Formats: sequence, C-alpha cells, structure tokens
Amino acid sequence: MVIFLYYNTVLLRLKCYIFTSFLLSCQVDHVIFKSSGKKVLAQQSRREGE
Repeated sequence: MVIFLYYNTVLLRLKCYIFTSFLLSCQVDHVIFKSSGKKVLAQQSRREGE
C-alpha cells in the first residue's frame, strides 16, 4: 500500500512537471512568434515608408 501511494505521488509530480514544462515551452514559442512577427511588421512598414 505504501509503495502504491509513493508511486502515485511520483506519477503526479511527473505529470505536473510535464504539464508545466509544456505550458512554459508554449509560452516561450508564443513570445518568440510575437516578437518575430513584430520584426517582420516593422520591416514591412519601413519598406512602405521609403
């Protein structure tokens, strides 16, 4: 029974870790995508301004 509980907590922590790391990577991807999108927009507006 104790082993079962231990196994469950480890599994739970693993799930939480995977979930949080997944969320973090998604946020990082989103930030990179946003900043690269802004750069592209800035370049386009510069070209139109010339």
